[in-house]
Amino acid sequence: MFYDNYVKFCEEKGVSPSRVLVDLGISKGSLQRWKEGGQPRNECKKKLADYFGITVAALVSGQIKAPTIQQEGERSDLDNELTAMLRRLTPEQADKVRCFVQGILSAR
Repeated sequence: MFYDNYVKFCEEKGVSPSRVLVDLGISKGSLQRWKEGGQPRNECKKKLADYFGITVAALVSGQIKAPTIQQEGERSDLDNELTAMLRRLTPEQADKVRCFVQGILSAR
């Protein structure tokens, strides 16, 4: 049921279901309709998915597909892009990035 998935993603993000609606300019009445089994329109689903940083499919199914594990030595395009950016940083900037990433990882 869409409502259950929505509430789950709200809890994971640490925000109340009604707060998300306010932030996105969606009617609070939508929450009751979803609770009764309704679903939002596609453009609303897209807004919600973007808010949670997930796909619409993940929002509707309630499941986020686990990333595939890379083999030793393999690099994704994102890995290559981040590596190239990190190489251009000063040591002080690189230290700030390291601290930032450590903070994100410790907040899991």
